[in-house]
Amino acid sequence: MLKLISGVAALAIASGASAAVVYSTSFEQPAFVAGALNGQSGWVADAGNVLNNAAQAHTGSQFAAMTGAQIGASGKWAWENTSAIGPAQLAINPIVRASVWVGMGGNAGTRTYTAGLDLYDSFIARIGLVYISSDGSVGVIDGAGVVTTSAVGLVNPNVYHKLAVEANFATQVVNFFVDGVNVVTGTFLSTDFADADIRGTRTTGTGGAAFVTAFDDYTIENEAIPAPASLALMGMGLIAGGRRRR
Repeated sequence: MLKLISGVAALAIASGASAAVVYSTSFEQPAFVAGALNGQSGWVADAGNVLNNAAQAHTGSQFAAMTGAQIGASGKWAWENTSAIGPAQLAINPIVRASVWVGMGGNAGTRTYTAGLDLYDSFIARIGLVYISSDGSVGVIDGAGVVTTSAVGLVNPNVYHKLAVEANFATQVVNFFVDGVNVVTGTFLSTDFADADIRGTRTTGTGGAAFVTAFDDYTIENEAIPAPASLALMGMGLIAGGRRRR
């Protein structure tokens, strides 16, 4: 089972000092137009399209998506290919945080689909993966290959959920978040960051060709490790804020 921590603790871990946005997109016009994602605004995709449908987007009117027919018999990936961060920069700002909102919709047939966020280094070694499945489970694989999977029905896949992976290159600890909650802490061995893939996979079975895995509001950030005093003050502020609201 996935472990859960309090929202305050999760926010303290996920927050820090002056995060610099390396890349961010909501797949909106004019940078993106409806059609194949591959080749648009620096994205490389072996599957996926930009769809224009405000009712299905998390924000705005457009989002990226992979259908069951596009995913086919194996996983499919897409990534923004200019966000690499090398060891020299990571020595100064060792925290890399990537996030994306994901959701699913349609009839999956007898297959189980996943939509996730997968971080890699320049040697194509995994830093960390977090995903939700069409059966409502959540899965994580860290850079050491440790797999953690929740029970079926933990989340509702038919609504958007924010997935995030935070890798600390100073400690080689990676934290995985679902909707702001730190669900798993793992490790990795990488010394640089190459990309954060959005990915869709499916199991064997029948049907589900029109099933949609949707991705929106994708962000990569890089920052220094917050000073302990800053974290303590932030935590006190959150507690005080909570008391005022009550």
